[in-house]
Amino acid sequence: MRQVQSYVDERLAAFCYSCFGAPTTRDHVPPKVLLDEPFPENLPVVGACQTCNEGPSVDEEYFACLLEIAACGPAGRHLMRPKVRRILDERPALASRLEAAVNEDGYLRVEENRARRVIEKIARGLWSYETGETTGTMDAVVWFAPIDELTDDDVQSFLTVPTPSILPEVGSRLMFKVLDSLKAGQQPHVWENMQPQRFAYAIAPSAGSRGGVRMIIRDYLAVRVELQAKGEVW
Repeated sequence: MRQVQSYVDERLAAFCYSCFGAPTTRDHVPPKVLLDEPFPENLPVVGACQTCNEGPSVDEEYFACLLEIAACGPAGRHLMRPKVRRILDERPALASRLEAAVNEDGYLRVEENRARRVIEKIARGLWSYETGETTGTMDAVVWFAPIDELTDDDVQSFLTVPTPSILPEVGSRLMFKVLDSLKAGQQPHVWENMQPQRFAYAIAPSAGSRGGVRMIIRDYLAVRVELQAKGEVW
């Protein structure tokens, strides 16, 4: 993953990445439970209030384990990431809950509200990290689907992230990435591969107070989150 220094207005750092609370803690995006050790040296970190940081932590464990069961199958624990196997061993209630979520046909029932909370949190954190802006004034719409359930055209459309229609926040990491690409006579390279086979993402700002975050999680799940100013019509 590219290391790019941020030089955004320091006043923007006075707020939690997800609300207007005081950033009394630091939050990793994505949560470490979705990555393997050794972690990337420049793992994104954003300022967060206590509530936004710690609130979804139980959901993050659920989400990581859910992805492994979806990817490996209920009987494929030996194929799962060691971190996830350890969580399931140490959290028998969670393991039982996930085992019970597999129906007779082998389909996994997803607790969508929990998955969406985690995905939205990650998207808000990545947006703030790359643009320097809090997302406290933005609503989010979350979409996700297993990659192997998409058509080839769907996959190509998902991977093709539009070139930013506006220059990102002055001094932001995303601004420097866009400018570096333009100086080299290239289209902006928008996808960041944070950890192979574990997590990749792309940021796509657009006109007005809106933008999008796309993610590929565990080489299994395609995720798209649209962000825009509260109250605007989608």
